Amino acid sequence: MAARKILGKMGVAFEPLPPFTHWRVPEYFIWPYGISVMVVSFWRDAPQLVYDLAMNLQMVVSVVFFFQGLAVVYWWINKNQKPQWWGTIAVILAFAVQVFSVMIVLLGAFESVFDYRKLKERSL
Repeated sequence: MAARKILGKMGVAFEPLPPFTHWRVPEYFIWPYGISVMVVSFWRDAPQLVYDLAMNLQMVVSVVFFFQGLAVVYWWINKNQKPQWWGTIAVILAFAVQVFSVMIVLLGAFESVFDYRKLKERSL
């Protein structure tokens, strides 16, 4: 918010962010995620540099997919008119229980590929 006011006074204009439930990651993010997971999981003899790069790439893209997954969770809660505290519980579980965190990351990856929320504009 402060950056928007400061940049506005400097004459820089930009569009506001869309609502969190409409955030989406481009589908090409699945490629670095998939390749990094494959390298970390299956290439046991990988050179240390390759392993480190794959691990770092996986962590960065996992954070992106984590936010995408949370956006899907909040979208589903709003769509089905569930109580908002369900979202709070989902966030608490995601940070407290690693299995839920991984599930939310995978949900974000799934959404990126299959467009479950139908947010992507269809072309002919």
